[in-house]
Amino acid sequence: MKKLLITLALVLGFATAQGQNNEIPTFCPDKEEIEIAFFADIHVNLGNAMEREMRKAVEEVNSLPYDFVVIAGDLCNMGSDAELELVHEIVSKFNKPLMVTAGNHETTWSESAFMTYGRLFHEQGRVAMRVGNYLFVGYQVGPYMKMAEGTIRPEDILWIEQTMRNARPTDKIISVCHYPLINDISNRKEITDLLRKYDTKMTLCGHYHQLKLSNYDSIPGVMGRALQMGSGKKTTYGYNVLRLANDSLYMYEKVLGKEPVERFRAKQGYSEELGKLPVQPYMPEPDFEKVGAKLIKADTASIFTGVAVNGDMLYYGNSVGWLHAMNAKTGKVKWSQRFGNSIYSTPIYSDGIVVVGGADCSVRAFKASNGRELWSIPTKTPVIGDGIVENGVFYSGIGSGRFAAIELRTGKILWEASFGDGQAQGRPTIVGDKVLFGAWDCYLYCLDKTTGKQFWKWYNGGHNKLFSPGHVVPRVANGKVYVVAPDRYATVIDLETGRQIWRKSGYRVRESTGISSDGQMFLGKTMDGELVAVESGATTYIERWVSDAGWGYDHNPCPITVSEGVIYMANKQGEVAAFEEKTGKLIWRAKFGNAATNKIVADERGNVYITLIEGLIYKIK
Repeated sequence: MKKLLITLALVLGFATAQGQNNEIPTFCPDKEEIEIAFFADIHVNLGNAMEREMRKAVEEVNSLPYDFVVIAGDLCNMGSDAELELVHEIVSKFNKPLMVTAGNHETTWSESAFMTYGRLFHEQGRVAMRVGNYLFVGYQVGPYMKMAEGTIRPEDILWIEQTMRNARPTDKIISVCHYPLINDISNRKEITDLLRKYDTKMTLCGHYHQLKLSNYDSIPGVMGRALQMGSGKKTTYGYNVLRLANDSLYMYEKVLGKEPVERFRAKQGYSEELGKLPVQPYMPEPDFEKVGAKLIKADTASIFTGVAVNGDMLYYGNSVGWLHAMNAKTGKVKWSQRFGNSIYSTPIYSDGIVVVGGADCSVRAFKASNGRELWSIPTKTPVIGDGIVENGVFYSGIGSGRFAAIELRTGKILWEASFGDGQAQGRPTIVGDKVLFGAWDCYLYCLDKTTGKQFWKWYNGGHNKLFSPGHVVPRVANGKVYVVAPDRYATVIDLETGRQIWRKSGYRVRESTGISSDGQMFLGKTMDGELVAVESGATTYIERWVSDAGWGYDHNPCPITVSEGVIYMANKQGEVAAFEEKTGKLIWRAKFGNAATNKIVADERGNVYITLIEGLIYKIK
């Protein structure tokens, strides 16, 4: 009875205590051989085939004598609350111990900034369980709220080490995360060094929708098939069965309703056979010093924001919820304020005030000189979008489906507009009496900046919200609005009417936009690492030049920045390229780190500040 109660508590609560105390749930104590139903990339959405087939899979697993169930991320598609509630309801019906880790589809597009996942599964995305003689250590890998390479947050690395350090002498450690431990993770070397230190026997992962064995820096990488594989008549639905016995691992593919088929077997831990499999080289070392850049801050947490600049003072937020005011010359923090969750919104400085939205469902303002809180506004849902200030008014998305104008000095909401659902994540643009922003609902909105009344909204013509202009900064020139989006189209819209003027898909633009200093060129970054300059005054697509940074495939949404005749563009692996504004000639490219760049911010004195997800801030004079 005691064991049953523990199992039910785990199934319903998903070991949420992990990260808060040292109690690790234990099942099948001292069992030498265990069999695991191993899922990855189930992608459940309301009414789709995966919802139906996952329900069937739960029924099948419940009827078979597995000891344990693992789901290694990508539970759904958009990370929406509705999807997460649905998948939670489905997997709660497993009658066996269950471990769930988050994937990029939970952390990248989440409308709740990962808070709903935390409420339903694990508060910090971390979980540990003992099954038999094995200690399973599960953790999440970003990217967080933007397209980028995966990154394991420093606080998660600390938790992983503490958990493994406290393992019992008889524990055989197994790592569980959605991403394979290759260069898709910016701090891959740090995590594989750590796992080897504690003699980790293998890592379970998904992400690439294929069943295979790999060598991840001398650690066996066991990648599982997705719930749905193939297409058309060749479509199958199923999962993986992992049997651990006698220091070996046996991996089977289990198509629903059919007998499992063995796909590979290997030794647990490093072996001569594993050593014959290829290992991906590490990413190149940073070389930022060659362009005169200086590292001015290495935070102990991840940074998801850009910086606000006030003379020598910088203001930025981090992944554990600290808003820091730092002197750029000395690197010393002058004051800090704590939010209840991560900060994804770039702070704004104006008129002696710093204002920022928080994933803890708030917008707060502070006196820039000493950090004293001036006001705080609770919001219905987390705030993840950037804002903008004009004439003492702060304009920003304030959670899913809401946008507001707030008096900066007092915190008074001057108006609030409801536009449906989805976060308004990219920085808004103000032109004349209009404020423009995109949202993760397939629309671009144009509102009256004084009243909040809608002038027009533009629809991208699709139904897939992953293709929304939700993270783009609209650019305006010559009476036209320029946007790009993950649908890989560049679109030009008439500012006054919202009428679409032209739309082009020739270059694979995604989310990064810019505008030349004279307003005569719209700038877009392609998914092939190119910078495209387009005439902003024309009624048709007229290309001025295209310049290649030499990166290849890239999807980082960092906006393009122009300062003193130089265009700055960044990629997903810590590289920045600088181009001549007039000609597009590549001046230099340099590597600042391994993780994606958040923002490139230029101040009035010609200084350029660059922040990276791995917690680094650089200055280029």
